[in-house]
Amino acid sequence: MSDASAQLWQSVDHLTLPTKRLITRDSGTHTYALVLSLWDQAEQTLFTDAQGGRAGGSLAERNVMDLNLMQVRSIIADTTLREVHRRHLQVRPTVPGQLRQLAAHVVGNEPDELWWWEYRFASWARQLAHYLGAGERQASPIRLRNSSCPECQATTVLVEADDGPVVAPPLVIDFRDGYVRAAECTACGQTWFRGEELHALAAQIGALQAAA
Repeated sequence: MSDASAQLWQSVDHLTLPTKRLITRDSGTHTYALVLSLWDQAEQTLFTDAQGGRAGGSLAERNVMDLNLMQVRSIIADTTLREVHRRHLQVRPTVPGQLRQLAAHVVGNEPDELWWWEYRFASWARQLAHYLGAGERQASPIRLRNSSCPECQATTVLVEADDGPVVAPPLVIDFRDGYVRAAECTACGQTWFRGEELHALAAQIGALQAAA
């Protein structure tokens, strides 16, 4: 499995699969607690009351973080369903199932799109974690592997690290409040902001990779 597909699956697993967390008791003994997936945590936060029943309430009664969480869930669900339909796949009945279905198809059939979906799934996981209070307040930028800058054609840059300069890809995706803000080439400074500019960059990178 390539680094890109491994990173993609790591984000999809965070979104869709429960995990076990080691808990140390005051007595010094240990046990494991089951932690719900980010998707199920969001479901529980928004729609389950303290007694485990279905919670309601109008939008006016929701706090800002709840409204943001609802919006992110809606974006994830709508985008995933649209992409599954676009690929003419048989739609699975749940959003987590559709996320894994889409990821498997991209990994197996769309190698040139791996970088796009790697950061897109990671962005969704960061957004849910942010509004659930389970992640850091500011997501760290990520560099796009195997992607040259379509503006200046740079393929690598030198980046300062703890052990001295290291070679790294030039294109960086950064985030603001859990959302993708922009992509920037750290060689020439060209910036593509979220929306049409970032979609245009994705098309340019895909064309360059296809021609390579």
